[in-house]
Amino acid sequence: VFLGFINPVKKIIKGERSPSYLLNQLESLNREWNIFHMRTTKSVDRFPKETEAIIKSMHIRWNLVLKVIVP
Repeated sequence: VFLGFINPVKKIIKGERSPSYLLNQLESLNREWNIFHMRTTKSVDRFPKETEAIIKSMHIRWNLVLKVIVP
């Protein structure tokens, strides 16, 4: 999730990549996030409830970002 999602988004925010990069890579970024979310919240190995709550909150916020970007 760091290399496939967080690091690319951080570079966009810092201005190292153009905002159009986000649109061009949106499918890849979304896939990376959803794989992470699925593996952490739906796996047999359980995480502490606090960690799961944070990940679920981040997932909801990512979906809100997608609703703004994708009409």
